[in-house]
Amino acid sequence: MVQGSTFKLLWLAMALQSGTLAAQTPASPDMPTPAQTSPPAAQQMPVDPATGKPFPTRAEVAARTPPAIRAMTEAEKVEYDGWLVDVRAAYQSQKGDDVVDLMSRILDREEATFGPDHPETLGTLTQIDQVLRTLARNAEAEPVANRAWQVSRAVLGERHPDTLTSLGSYAFLLQALGRADEAEPLLAAALRLFREVLGERHPDTRRSLNNYALVLQALGKAGEAEPLFAEVLRLNVEVQGERHPDTITSLNNYAGVLDALGRAGEAEPLYAEALRLYREVLGERHPDTLISLNNYAFVLDAL
Repeated sequence: MVQGSTFKLLWLAMALQSGTLAAQTPASPDMPTPAQTSPPAAQQMPVDPATGKPFPTRAEVAARTPPAIRAMTEAEKVEYDGWLVDVRAAYQSQKGDDVVDLMSRILDREEATFGPDHPETLGTLTQIDQVLRTLARNAEAEPVANRAWQVSRAVLGERHPDTLTSLGSYAFLLQALGRADEAEPLLAAALRLFREVLGERHPDTRRSLNNYALVLQALGKAGEAEPLFAEVLRLNVEVQGERHPDTITSLNNYAGVLDALGRAGEAEPLYAEALRLYREVLGERHPDTLISLNNYAFVLDAL
């Protein structure tokens, strides 16, 4: 009997975004290209404040977690490894439906051998979730994303950065499905934990703060969202500088919430500054620049 293959595609980019403009452009339908199967050597996990040591990676946890049910037979391993090769080819050919089908087979095999709460199973769940979102199959992705979060809690722990990202990603998906009322408490919990574990200046914490402010605004709570957008802008200026695209988006978002509060006079110069910076940094024809131009035109019309 043999263990499952240690080869596994890297997780795809999480849905949490560094910034979201008032009018979101549709995601590209292209499938993400698989990255190398090991992270760069310089990449390090954050330090756990409770232990003073870096959080373990999913791969490290997988290496010390034996199959909960049984090891694969030789024939099963050959078939499993073949699926892994086929799924990479499907990625490269942009055949999203084939990717989902193959990853579902891989997941079934892993659950039958490793068990439902195993790092390998978690990695596959996360990939299926992200592929479904790339294909705009968000309703199908929702239960997968929820389960990935729950499995991450069981495998890595409640406060592990990957679990927090999974939580935020699931909440972000709920918001995209029009379920902002369900997303709001989850994003609030994610933000609290990101602040405790990673600190307020960490990129993931700033993204979480931005996403929580966005969901509050979507729920008609612009008054509660306004100081959060202001905080995101302040932190992004301090950490990344005023010309970074994330900072410009934060400026645009802050102008947007002021506009929503009926403070168009305060929003107008911020929209103007965001448009100027987008033009200089991203160019006249970039989608974010065009959205910013549209926002500025609307606020001028309201004055």
